[in-house]
Amino acid sequence: MTKNKTYFFVDESGDPTFFNKKGECILDKGASPILVLGFQELRT
Repeated sequence: MTKNKTYFFVDESGDPTFFNKKGECILDKGASPILVLGFQELRT
């Protein structure tokens, strides 16, 4: 009997930094306003 396996892949693109150390929003000060997350689940 073969056990089924599940594999997870997570990837990101962009800049996940939206706030500086003081907690102020920095999106209007040159930070990238885009963060893309990808997720894939593969089952065998």
